[in-house]
Amino acid sequence: MVFFKNPMTGVKTRVFLLAPLVLAGMGLLIGQLYEIQVVNGEAYSSQLQSQSTTSVLLPPARGVIVDRNGIGLAENKASIDLDLYLNVLVGNYLRGHKGKRPLTLAPGTSGRKMTDVAKIVDNTAREEVQSLGLDMSGVTRRDLLRHYDQKPNLPLRLARNLDFNTLSRIAEHNVSVPGLEETARPVRAYNYGAFAAHILGNVGKVEDVPAGATYVPDVIGKDGIEKSMDAWLQGAPGAKVLRKNSIGYILGVNLVREPQSGGTVWLTLDARIQMIVEQEMRGVGRGACVVMSPASGDILAMVSVPSYDPNTYGADLGRLANDATHPLFNRAIGSYAPGSEFKLVTAMAALRNRAINFTPDTVINSYDSWTHASRQWNDWGAHNPGHGAITLKTALQWSTNTFFYQLGVRTGIKSIQATADMVGMGQRLLVDADDEPLLSGESAGVIPGPGYFDAGNQKKLEAWRQHRAENPKVWMARPQPEVWSDGHTINTSIGQGFVKVTPLQLATLMCAVANGGTVFYPRLVWQVTDLPASAADGDAAGKKFPPRKKDTLGLTAAQLRAIQEGLRAVVTGGTGKRAGIREFAVAGKTGTAQFKTRRNGVEIQDNKTWFNSYAPFDQPRYVVTIMVEGGLSGGSTCAPIAAKIYQRIADLENGAAIDLAYLSPAIGHFLGNRPETVDLDAADDTPRAETTPPAPREAPAQPAMQRRTRR
Repeated sequence: MVFFKNPMTGVKTRVFLLAPLVLAGMGLLIGQLYEIQVVNGEAYSSQLQSQSTTSVLLPPARGVIVDRNGIGLAENKASIDLDLYLNVLVGNYLRGHKGKRPLTLAPGTSGRKMTDVAKIVDNTAREEVQSLGLDMSGVTRRDLLRHYDQKPNLPLRLARNLDFNTLSRIAEHNVSVPGLEETARPVRAYNYGAFAAHILGNVGKVEDVPAGATYVPDVIGKDGIEKSMDAWLQGAPGAKVLRKNSIGYILGVNLVREPQSGGTVWLTLDARIQMIVEQEMRGVGRGACVVMSPASGDILAMVSVPSYDPNTYGADLGRLANDATHPLFNRAIGSYAPGSEFKLVTAMAALRNRAINFTPDTVINSYDSWTHASRQWNDWGAHNPGHGAITLKTALQWSTNTFFYQLGVRTGIKSIQATADMVGMGQRLLVDADDEPLLSGESAGVIPGPGYFDAGNQKKLEAWRQHRAENPKVWMARPQPEVWSDGHTINTSIGQGFVKVTPLQLATLMCAVANGGTVFYPRLVWQVTDLPASAADGDAAGKKFPPRKKDTLGLTAAQLRAIQEGLRAVVTGGTGKRAGIREFAVAGKTGTAQFKTRRNGVEIQDNKTWFNSYAPFDQPRYVVTIMVEGGLSGGSTCAPIAAKIYQRIADLENGAAIDLAYLSPAIGHFLGNRPETVDLDAADDTPRAETTPPAPREAPAQPAMQRRTRR
């Protein structure tokens, strides 16, 4: 009997067996679709977007630097540049070559391959760009590869500051190089040339690009405030998102996000006073002047001579670096022997030292010489007969060395060191709250003491031991260590020997004397405003940098008044008479440190001369500290300059206008040298009339913090 199978039975069986597999496959597919579209939808969408678009960064304008009244010192001017976006050029090349690209080794690597953008530029752009009269010889193959490898989203600048004729040629030729664009870009400009050059500093290119950097600014601060405040001056870059097809051809622009300019840095400088000091110091050849407000420690002016023009810094660098007068060196924060200026520290140390019971009324016999430790210590001047039994006021008035020799030995070097430390000597003062420098190159100076010779003694001992080891049969006496003695203390007490201070430190000291005893850190930056929204610290309202108290002098009112009256007597009838003017009652101290240097193989006298002062005497508003290298003496060289500065500031307060003009650099020279036979710190007997000064004015208020419109 033959049985016939129903064909549908096998089909049903197969369907029954395959159905679970089909359902499982559909479930897996649905699960994958869910993961792609729901779970990872955002990531895949972003990836698709990145494959269909490319971004180029738009550099921001650098923030500006202004004085306390909003006068622009470092701003930006427009420059029309010619830029080449290499990623756009490469994308267009890929379109015409079906996605194929030439490859080469990445610069600085041994095996990593990258697009040979230099070859693409040579084949598609170089000839057309050069036909416009633009020289591309300076754009090397290495430049192109490094730029494309490190900064692919930033344009490569082919030419800067295009003139009208070049722009006309570009328009006439209808240039068709993809990615070639004319760009209006801000360029750093220092409005008044060499004005405040050592404070403002300069900018330059980024030399070392950090690994993995997504944005590198066009320029960064290289020196001065430009460097220390660079983070505040840098703006936030913008971006242009370009749409491209599958082979990289640019189809259009999807989005433009405008860059945000950097913040406005307000300095404590008063441009009018800065201009006065710049003009009065131009002829000294080598020197510095600091003007400060004793009420806050604000630096109102800071000038170093010789100077340079930051606008032409790059072109002038070779000449400036080889100039024997060192115009790049900021003498206002460099250290020098202070001479008799240091007698103020010795006097304060003695007044604060209760162990010696020294008072403003203590009498010390101060004749033409004083004998101590089997040595005769002379007063200044070959024919100075001395001043006999005098008190502190007279000793300051006539800068009597023999008085301060004895005072220094009585109070001791440790007392002198402690007082110098209290007023900021031996330290860098121009720092922010985090102890970061505001101006590079500031010297801490030297306040010597018992440990001063330790390093030198150790070096001599090590050299002796090495000699013994290498030459065991050759006898060599063990070096005798140099130790601190009263002789070193005596020299230090009058600012000679090893002691060194900066003009800024002396100005800081005088501010404390003038304001009643408060030692302020010098303040150079007042505030930052107009910050971009992306600023890491602060907000659009800005960030303020208030005055900072460092210490107090620790003197009684009577002790401080004795010092003040001694400084006033210096100007009314002592070594600093040439500083007197009618409008202000000036108090100050002259100083001359004897120094020699070699010039063209010949040793010449090159004294460091000083005048450190404040005015008006009864309600001080200004401290003026002047140092001139190669001067005759503090009284004859520096005091007259101080008088001119005070006179012009008084005129300014009375309504006189100060014209702010573009300054050429002050030229350095060695013409201020004088024969060493001339008496130092000699009193000038030329009469200079002084009358009762007008009633003290209220200290000028801080300028209003209004928002400043950039030019």
